[in-house]
Amino acid sequence: MRRVVAIIGLVGVVALLFFGLGSGGTGGSYEVRGIFDNGGFLVPGEEVRIAGARVGSVASTDVTRPGDWVNRDHSPDPGKAAVVLKIDDPGFQDFRQDASCLIRPQSLLGEKYIDCEPTQPRAPGTRPPPIIEPIPEGEAGAGQYLLPLENNGKTVDLDLVQNIQRESFADRFRLILNNLGIGLAGRGQDLNAIIKRADPALRQTDEVLAILARQNHALASLASDSDRILSPLARERAHIGGFIANANQTAQATAERGAALETGLQRLPSTLHQLRLTMVKLRGLADQATPVTA
Repeated sequence: MRRVVAIIGLVGVVALLFFGLGSGGTGGSYEVRGIFDNGGFLVPGEEVRIAGARVGSVASTDVTRPGDWVNRDHSPDPGKAAVVLKIDDPGFQDFRQDASCLIRPQSLLGEKYIDCEPTQPRAPGTRPPPIIEPIPEGEAGAGQYLLPLENNGKTVDLDLVQNIQRESFADRFRLILNNLGIGLAGRGQDLNAIIKRADPALRQTDEVLAILARQNHALASLASDSDRILSPLARERAHIGGFIANANQTAQATAERGAALETGLQRLPSTLHQLRLTMVKLRGLADQATPVTA
């Protein structure tokens, strides 16, 4: 009998392990391969945060090599920082294609953390973008979910900004500015992409402009409808001006009697209660007087 119970218990444990490991998305391994222009001073073990809460950590850092997936179209770009983010919280193991991550300073000592948004805010009822796709077998980072270079960025550290004020760095910065045009000749598109990734506000501005461009017909209709609506208001502007002036006088008179109005509002509930009782009595009187009236 004991042997039968032991066998049943063993089968149950195996079944639990089987279904637990095969369930997926319930706290198992979920690794995002984020590509950054620069991953300086970022080391394994540092935190990954979403909305200020820790959801994982940096599993490893590497450098992209020729042939590795880097950009959104899977094109290579050697020399970029490949940071593997291990997301432990099962509630955030569904990064979307509009997800983004920023490498931010955690302290003045040079420590970093990665601030991520698994998806961008959207209007209620809007269908979310697809989930980012895993890297197939045979590619670098196979099985990890690719977050391409276009989605990520790195903030400029405060010490780098302060270093510009130092004498030697100030001279170097002056030389860089003087020779900037020569050094970036023919690299306008690359410079534009780097600036956008360095400042998330520019990327958000481009997204807003793209949304407005897609809604140009709606904006044109709004402009024409607004003109049609404002035309009667413009025609009756004298009456509207008189209404505003009279409303101002009414508001002033109300303000002068503010104490009396406050007292009246305080007494209003008891007045309504008494009125309700009186109306009930009047209804009873009307019911009794109906035969007499008939």
